[in-house]
Amino acid sequence: MPDIALVGINARFSHSNLAIRYLRNSLNKANFSAEIFDFNINQRKEEILRELYFCNTSCYGFSAYIWNLEICLDIARNLKKLKECKIIFGGAQMYGCQKDFLEKYRFIDTVVSGEGEKAIVDVLKENITGIYNAQAQDFKEIPFAYIEEDKESTKNKMLYYESSRGCPYRCSFCLSGDNVKVRAKDIETVKEEIAKLLEFSPHTVKIVDRTFNFDRKRAYGLIKFFGELDTEAVFHLEICAELLQDEDFELLKKVPKNRIQLEIGVQSTNKKTLEAINRNPVTIEKLKKLKELKNIHIHLDLIAGLPYEDINSFKQSFNDIFPYASMLQLGFLKVLPSTQIKREAEKYGIVSNEKPPYEVLKTNYLSYEDVNCLKEIEECLERFHNSESFKRSLDYVIKYFSTPYDFFYEFSLFLKENKALFESRTKKDDFYMLYDFMKRLGCESNAFEALKYDFTVLFRGYDSHFEYNYPQDFKKQCTELFNNEEFIEKYLCEYKGQSAKNINKYCDIHIFNICEYSVLLFERNNGKIIEVTKFF
Repeated sequence: MPDIALVGINARFSHSNLAIRYLRNSLNKANFSAEIFDFNINQRKEEILRELYFCNTSCYGFSAYIWNLEICLDIARNLKKLKECKIIFGGAQMYGCQKDFLEKYRFIDTVVSGEGEKAIVDVLKENITGIYNAQAQDFKEIPFAYIEEDKESTKNKMLYYESSRGCPYRCSFCLSGDNVKVRAKDIETVKEEIAKLLEFSPHTVKIVDRTFNFDRKRAYGLIKFFGELDTEAVFHLEICAELLQDEDFELLKKVPKNRIQLEIGVQSTNKKTLEAINRNPVTIEKLKKLKELKNIHIHLDLIAGLPYEDINSFKQSFNDIFPYASMLQLGFLKVLPSTQIKREAEKYGIVSNEKPPYEVLKTNYLSYEDVNCLKEIEECLERFHNSESFKRSLDYVIKYFSTPYDFFYEFSLFLKENKALFESRTKKDDFYMLYDFMKRLGCESNAFEALKYDFTVLFRGYDSHFEYNYPQDFKKQCTELFNNEEFIEKYLCEYKGQSAKNINKYCDIHIFNICEYSVLLFERNNGKIIEVTKFF
């Protein structure tokens, strides 16, 4: 039986837990056996409890984060009721943990506060109980997290990798604000480990460094390496935009499209707000230059509920950065224990939930009504912008409003009016709601053609909401194209030798009049879109 079961409860099925793999490898090196368990928050707690109970161990280590702490506590509490066992909590949520936490949750034997790789070995070797304040260790000595037995369970998932630890900044709302200085692996080690990581077939490699480009030359060398790799994997990096120089933009311009995702925590464009939370402003010019590259996915973050930011200030922040965001995450301040913002909460009138995720309810500047208004806008933003399912149509419909914020505000009211905001809906329902909203606005035909295009990217066939005024002989022309061996050889070689009838099962052709006449072929198996106007 394993000496310990290491438990990770992820935010999504497609995610994996990096920390428990670090701990497993450290324990194995110290001759302890460890079994890892990757769950997700959408699984039934009874199912997780059952699997852990029957794993045949008397020691459980929980990797606790803001999104899973309550679930971890419930499961650990019940394990303690069911069997004699030792319960250990660690992870980001345990940083700065105080004695009152253990007094409140008496079923927990040990809390590891800080870096856990060496600490977990000490806890097991010396049977340590209570709060163990782990010291920062030599990051270069921590072994690569993934081993051969992980390959099956991590395939086609988002895998996490850490090339540096610590943060050079001191943001008042972040646990890393009180962290030790940045420690980084040398560039050659990172290259070797990334090459090994790609053997695990991830769809995305998320580099969890707090600021990937804290050392600009090092970041340049690694981004160049990522761009030259023969892989379909996407690399997600959190960067400081202000550190980007002209040569960085030139390098980014050369990487394959969608190879790199850049996440930039703008948080606010209100200078007084940024000063209060110890952050420097992001220059809009830097965001504009990134957007102009066209091959980089840009993920921008805003936080609602920060000091001095009222609803009008937040609206300004939203409008300042929306044009440059492939994805705009509208987050809400989490008033984490042991952070500066928690200590200053009374100063700014910040009222927050006392349980995880400790989310803001109101401030001196943002009422509870304002927070709820932004929640509704966030829902609308996630479904209609961040999903990237409505790219062309939103470009048209947003122009009917003074600002992007105004569109999302008015559209969220329309969805709420039609009981379609927080209620469960299909993707097709979302298209129909946007269609109805555009009808109410009296949008021009180009806007509806753009919506038809977005719809056709996801769904084949015809839909009664859209116009298909195609020529009488259009179907015949499509069949002739599918019978054209030269065309199939050049554009659809995977269908070579197949009948037009069979090709038609996987390919459909549509006419669009968005500014100009075009005929597009949608190949469904591989998601290809081919312009075939010249054949019609």
